[in-house]
Amino acid sequence: MSIRELLEERSQPQPKACTTCRWFATQSEDEQAAAKEWFDAGFSMEELWRGIRKLGYPLAVDALRNHFRICS
Repeated sequence: MSIRELLEERSQPQPKACTTCRWFATQSEDEQAAAKEWFDAGFSMEELWRGIRKLGYPLAVDALRNHFRICS
């Protein structure tokens, strides 16, 4: 591969990859809905984050905020 080919490949838009979206996709629809309802109701993002962490997902609170701000 030439440098030009490498640079052309890297200049292509990359698909959006939200790790929080991928994690939510592994959860039941009911769990996904519960998290969205919590967020939509304006409840504490930190409390939602703590609950998700207890489920074993190593998620930063900022990643969760960004997920709801950008992806939802």
